Amino acid sequence: MNHGTLVRHPAPKPTESLLGYVLRLVQENGYTNSGQLFSLADISYREANTTRVNVAQLARVTNRHECQLEPLSYYSAGMNPHQCRLLGHALITSDLRIRTPQICPECLVERGFIEAHFELTRMTGCPVHRKVLLSGCPKCLQRLRWSRPGLLECQCGASLFDPDRASLSPFETDLLDIFRRKVLGLPGALQYSSGFPARDLQNLSLRSLVQVTNKLGRSYLKTQGETGRLESQHIVHYAAKVLADWPQSFFRFLGMLREGKLGSSTFRITQQGLSGFYGFVNQYIEPKESADFLRIALNDYSTSSGGRGLSDRKLFQRAGTQYSARFITISEFAQRYSLAEKTAARYLSSEMIPCIQTGHGPLIDSRAATLARHSPGRVYRLDKVAKMIRMPVKVLRSLMASGDYEINHRPKNMPGLHELDTQSFVRKLMSLSPVQKCDHSLLEGFISVQTIIDARNAPYGPMKVKANVIRLLLARELPVTGCVDGTIGGLIFSEHALRLCLRNGRNLRETATQLHCTVEFVPPLVELGLLRRKKIGRNWWITEESIIEFQQRYVCLASLAKMTGFHSSTLIRHCNQCGIELLLVKSSKYKWRQAFIRIGDEPTLLSFLSQPGLLVGVAKRTE
Repeated sequence: MNHGTLVRHPAPKPTESLLGYVLRLVQENGYTNSGQLFSLADISYREANTTRVNVAQLARVTNRHECQLEPLSYYSAGMNPHQCRLLGHALITSDLRIRTPQICPECLVERGFIEAHFELTRMTGCPVHRKVLLSGCPKCLQRLRWSRPGLLECQCGASLFDPDRASLSPFETDLLDIFRRKVLGLPGALQYSSGFPARDLQNLSLRSLVQVTNKLGRSYLKTQGETGRLESQHIVHYAAKVLADWPQSFFRFLGMLREGKLGSSTFRITQQGLSGFYGFVNQYIEPKESADFLRIALNDYSTSSGGRGLSDRKLFQRAGTQYSARFITISEFAQRYSLAEKTAARYLSSEMIPCIQTGHGPLIDSRAATLARHSPGRVYRLDKVAKMIRMPVKVLRSLMASGDYEINHRPKNMPGLHELDTQSFVRKLMSLSPVQKCDHSLLEGFISVQTIIDARNAPYGPMKVKANVIRLLLARELPVTGCVDGTIGGLIFSEHALRLCLRNGRNLRETATQLHCTVEFVPPLVELGLLRRKKIGRNWWITEESIIEFQQRYVCLASLAKMTGFHSSTLIRHCNQCGIELLLVKSSKYKWRQAFIRIGDEPTLLSFLSQPGLLVGVAKRTE
């Protein structure tokens, strides 16, 4: 027994192949083949050509601790003869290329060692350099062996650097890149140009990824009549072709499997040529949940081909997990979203809920449904909620539109109001009262919300006034004194303060009417500082004081044009002739401009317009 050690023993790389590391040691120490190094480590030729290489004996001659070589080992305790591993990934021996290695010369030149993923049987190319791997010597034409003098040197002495190799197709490159990232533990790519289900494939175990590639590639080749020994390059090529442009290419592949096996009965995924693939997805892929993208695609294909979609439940059954059906009936959908069946049917008829039409009635695709799952509780109609809180429907709808009544628990696009949103709105209003119940004798000079709601005449009769009162309360612009009966209608406040608040602000439309201009010119006046605004609830109001101040300083030419019968553009021209300074306000939405002049210049303009020649022109236009 030889107990010597190597003269040179560089450290192994974390992502290096074990046999590649041995070959690097052979090159560093000047041996002619790896058999000499294995002989030094008392490792037999038979053992060196299997996955049972003893790393403990190899560590002794390399002067390394066993734990440094253990991550590169193909074997661990408890494995049967058909099991192995690659950088910790569980595989079977047929998944590795132990006796017939392949290399990427460009990677060897750049990195200086052989990476572990090149030992996979299905690793037929280099995704980094987009070329097929070198499997034979370009000079002697013999297959590569591990027993050679160096990383880039053949047993015959020729150089193995051969850059003139065939290129990979884009979809082959993407699939092999997923293999490479999986083996080396690199972060997965977000997406691929070939349209691969990248995230789903990256979630598979390495063994399952190899199995999926084998199954797709072999099944595709069988549809082409290939039944003999299949080359890895062909299997990878056609598997990548099926996975590209997911799931359309996969659907075409399933159609090829069904070709010639269609019967007159309704198509089911467990019959007519697809039973083998159906069983493969349910039994051989680990972890089970990582195969959901294949199950979904199978069920999508079955339902789009005239099936009932009922196989989806079987496809997704897993031990110890509760299945939530993807394709459900109208009654199941109604129960899930607390709807009546008639409401769900109305949505279905208006095509608001995606569904699949079959001969046995519509099935709703719950994954594509636009209704989001809401919080537990009932959803009431708008008129029902208005009656519950004693508020007119128009007032409640106005508060919803302005965002003062917040909708947080109702599913998107669903009619009605959720009871939790209603309770939140009521609590927000009731929290404004410092006293929940007060004495009726204190009501002199005060007014309640219910009085405002019941009013039919001015000043509180209009619905917009009623809604503005609620907004003033929510914004705390109108202080609440107390509550007489514990409801929203019982909230009381000073009537004098209410009148001041209502007089102290106007919305944009009311402000435009007061100034005799159009609505789009009010915001620019605010930006110029000529009007002031304040926020009431979620709306901006123009203060009454700023409106009065503006009217005392400026007058709109449009109102003078209407009064005198002249066109506004004519008045602007006359103002320029008289030297009257114009205030031109540009619209915030359009290219129009609104002209104003100072109040002091109004008599000058009217005096100029009273000239006889101008009045004749006005008379002719009016005729």
